[in-house]
Amino acid sequence: MTYTKPTLLTALAALSLMCVTQAHALTCEADPAKFAFTDDKLTVFRFGTPEQVDRAYQTLKDTIGPLDKYAATTVFYSKGYTKLTQHVCADGKCSVPDIGKGFSACSAGGMSLADACYPLAVAYQNKLYCLLAPSNKTASGESATYVPLKP
Repeated sequence: MTYTKPTLLTALAALSLMCVTQAHALTCEADPAKFAFTDDKLTVFRFGTPEQVDRAYQTLKDTIGPLDKYAATTVFYSKGYTKLTQHVCADGKCSVPDIGKGFSACSAGGMSLADACYPLAVAYQNKLYCLLAPSNKTASGESATYVPLKP
């Protein structure tokens, strides 16, 4: 079977695009022991159902773009699980007060249940750290395992 030059170029371009898309798939670190963006002790915030939290992370995936565009440490907040706000930390790493400032800005103007704000993720040194997990519990009362940004 022989291929024409335009067919080969089209196939190579499509293959290249697939490789680039897969190489830049958004992943995040969800283990608080590995949160390098802060020197404070943080835990994962547990709010909402798995479906709501999945929707918040999908909004992040659809909005955030390449992580290298965030030169400063940036905290993303989910607003009603469908919108995002962000706060840039002033001093390299984020502190608990930094996260609180961003939360206050996200919540300004009142906060209905539909617009409730939750810390969602942090972009730091070209890596994403996920802060939000569903509040669901296992039968034994433990917090259920949640994997954000599933492929």
